Amino acid sequence: MDVLTAAGLGLDYDSIRLDRTTEAWLVAGTELRNRVAGVLAGVVADVEVIGSSSVLALLAKPIIDLAAGLDANQSLPAVMARLEADGWIYR
Repeated sequence: MDVLTAAGLGLDYDSIRLDRTTEAWLVAGTELRNRVAGVLAGVVADVEVIGSSSVLALLAKPIIDLAAGLDANQSLPAVMARLEADGWIYR
């Protein structure tokens, strides 16, 4: 997503960096959350932005962390299938 790189988010696999969370990070996190929530509509209870990058001015890695909550009757394989179909890599 262009909004993530425009906000200064992202890291190469072999690097680490800490910066202060900015308004741009919060906006990017909300946009990413909304995208993922749309992809997972009907198979999860909720998707939320979590972690240090969701708190303004906190020192954090420039990575957006999301949590998807499932009810007891919801299936993790269904979540994985939807995310993989949207281009996400499950590890």
